[in-house]
Amino acid sequence: MTTAFPDPVPAPEKPVPARRKRAQVDSEALLSPLKPITNWQAKFAWSCACWGLIPVLGLPLGASATAFGLLGCVRAWARPDDLGRRAAIGGTIVGGVELLCNAAGVYFLVNA
Repeated sequence: MTTAFPDPVPAPEKPVPARRKRAQVDSEALLSPLKPITNWQAKFAWSCACWGLIPVLGLPLGASATAFGLLGCVRAWARPDDLGRRAAIGGTIVGGVELLCNAAGVYFLVNA
């Protein structure tokens, strides 16, 4: 038996628009100071956050890591070709934690 209606023809697929290519951030994953990161604010924030792990030095270095990390985030969003977004975010988070922990430590040492 045959039907009076032919099989429907599938609709043609719509072309998928091309995506924008982003900067390669694989080399940024290590957060190494030896990698060429053009975002100096992010690099400085990460360095301050690493050196701020020394007790009592975490107060000024944690504050500067937080401030420069925020500046590095702004620059990374404004210039996507510059690497350093992860270093900026890491410096901001680690610097903030250092600042809080060192401030609490100094407070308890003074009021002991």
